Amino acid sequence: MSPTKLSLEQLIQSCEQQLQAYARTRERSTDSSSCVEIVQRAVAGDDAALTHTIAMVYRIVEQHCPADLRASLDDLRQEVVIRISRKLRHRDSPLIINHFGTFRKYVDITLRNTASTFRKTERKHTAAPLDEQLGNTLTPPPLTGIAWVEAQQRLMRCLELLPDRLEREAFHLRYARHASVDEILAVMQARGLATTKQEIYRATERAIIRLSQHAEVREMFESDGGIAA
Repeated sequence: MSPTKLSLEQLIQSCEQQLQAYARTRERSTDSSSCVEIVQRAVAGDDAALTHTIAMVYRIVEQHCPADLRASLDDLRQEVVIRISRKLRHRDSPLIINHFGTFRKYVDITLRNTASTFRKTERKHTAAPLDEQLGNTLTPPPLTGIAWVEAQQRLMRCLELLPDRLEREAFHLRYARHASVDEILAVMQARGLATTKQEIYRATERAIIRLSQHAEVREMFESDGGIAA
């Protein structure tokens, strides 16, 4: 008789115990089967498991955020989650996890690479008025020809699949205009939409989860270039 499949709630409880044990030992021999199964369910399309996997990534990033980027923790954490989410649901090469240590290593590498990108961006960043932020400052290098048309088609299809206004606005500004959460908040307030940074983070995560269910737009998450306005 095959073993009874644990519910996600049971896996989460067991995973918390395993994480505590792993934190004490850092040994690969430490049982991490429940945590691994949660990640594997996320890869397989379980949205509730994906939500908890994202929560685990949040905790890891918060614990290991570089000291010089503490002021940018929220944006850094959001960007790491975006990159991890892309890999978890990658159509051709999804993340393969057999031990939680492997997952931790992947998150650590992603955090390190993202932090490096943030440092480069901060060195180049110059303050700009809101009207400029709504224009060139938030606009990535333009695509041309067929590439531009395809990017526009992907973007429009994604926005059609997002029923909530805040999700649409946050997704558009975050992905198509490469805006930070603070910039998105300023735009939302300028448009008369009452919200907070935490609501923007949650709306972006919901949009990622919702869109990752659609094969027709999944390629956007698998592309290094993303989409462009």
